[in-house]
Amino acid sequence: MMRVPSTILAALVGAAAAVAWGQPAPEVSRHARDRARLLFERGVAAASAGEFTAAIESFRASYDLNPRPVVLVNIGSCLRQLGDPRGAVEAFRRYLDEAGEGASAERREQVEAQIREIERGLTFLHVQVDQQDAAVLVEGRQVGASPLREPVRVAPGMVEVRVRKPGFDEAVLVVNAVAGETTPVRVALVSAVLPVPPVPPPIVAVGADEEGFDLWSSPWFWSGIGAMVLAAGVGLTVVLWPEDEAERPADWTVWGR
Repeated sequence: MMRVPSTILAALVGAAAAVAWGQPAPEVSRHARDRARLLFERGVAAASAGEFTAAIESFRASYDLNPRPVVLVNIGSCLRQLGDPRGAVEAFRRYLDEAGEGASAERREQVEAQIREIERGLTFLHVQVDQQDAAVLVEGRQVGASPLREPVRVAPGMVEVRVRKPGFDEAVLVVNAVAGETTPVRVALVSAVLPVPPVPPPIVAVGADEEGFDLWSSPWFWSGIGAMVLAAGVGLTVVLWPEDEAERPADWTVWGR
């Protein structure tokens, strides 16, 4: 189990006791505010003990009851401790967006510094799909529809990419995202509709004075059968081709004042 240094532990406990909740939003009841604060303090206690997963659960429950932006900073810090840099950056950026002008210059700089430090260890995927309006999922999270406007930020290592569009087979690819580089990923979707086999010409009845028609020896009959067998044996394949530091643990910090 991960442990937080004693100096940081003291800061955590102090932040829980002294967090300034200010004037709550009118729609948040007193009961919800009290419950949210209790959950916040429970999250700080869990983080202090190195139980970051439990801490995130408490912080998120607190945010659901009383959505104070400062809680997002704690969520981002826990995610970073758990080795989820992308999730941490998202939480920190969400805090900056929601806090807006209400965030002090010092707190904003602290959060932005964490974002810069994390992003130095991240990499990017440039996903290109040969069909428009296809859903692109990276590590199970939908990041947009093709064509994507910008590369997708990911942690270095093996990353799963899925592309989905109605009428096409789902494309699945595992890409090795190299730190400090933008890895191109090109995806060609394959139609899920089977090709229609050719229709053989109709059998024409012969008269009494004409030579009998032998269906089994007819060349076009067997060529038609061969075409249908070939069509049935064609497998649906997905054509995918990708072309061709360790991040030091961050100190646990809570800015809740």
